[in-house]
Amino acid sequence: FPSHDTAQGLRQRGHQVVQFQMNSEHSNGGSSRKGLNRFYRFFPSSLKDILFLRFSLQRSRAYLIISLLPLTNLKVWMATLGMSNKPRIIFSEHSIPSQLVKTQSIKDRMITPIAWWIYRYADFLITPSHAVAANLLAISSISSDKVKVIFNPAIDEVLYPNRVSKSYSNSVLKILVAGRLVEIKQPFKAIEVSKILESQFQIPSEIHFIGEGPLRDEIEKYAGKLKVRIDFHDWT
Repeated sequence: FPSHDTAQGLRQRGHQVVQFQMNSEHSNGGSSRKGLNRFYRFFPSSLKDILFLRFSLQRSRAYLIISLLPLTNLKVWMATLGMSNKPRIIFSEHSIPSQLVKTQSIKDRMITPIAWWIYRYADFLITPSHAVAANLLAISSISSDKVKVIFNPAIDEVLYPNRVSKSYSNSVLKILVAGRLVEIKQPFKAIEVSKILESQFQIPSEIHFIGEGPLRDEIEKYAGKLKVRIDFHDWT
């Protein structure tokens, strides 16, 4: 599952959920992995991910697997090839693929088109917007019937009153930025906009980031440097 919150929500509803992180030193199934270390410790990291995932899926008899982003999606497809009790596969693509390629390394640019090609073999493909869905349909051979648009959720203050800071005045403009904290989403732009609003137009504001990602620490430092008030919230 691509999101800890998604997995936790399903667990609370009584479903059995296992999360895998596709980076070779992963997974809350670590104890099972130790037994395989002697078998595949000499394999490249990507092949280790594929072997471990296949072993885990066969052992758990998983009914469904949800995978996020091109490289991980490709690993999932390879791990399930030829399985007798193959689980249903849902791939998720969160960025406009043709734009994402421009920010990738040469290695990733070679892998990504292959991943797009295998999307046709998924049971469903989830995207967070019609723009992403349209772009995927244009560059891949997947059937439009398999593409489902599910918009990113936002936290409701009524349901989660303790997650939103109440320290600021009601007159403060609240800026909501919903999306992964990654470079392609340009989260620093919101901080610069907030700074301009206050310095040039005397409009106080605060930014609420909803999402997860590797840029959180950098965002906090940049906001501190510009003296912009921010708060972070998980997906729900």
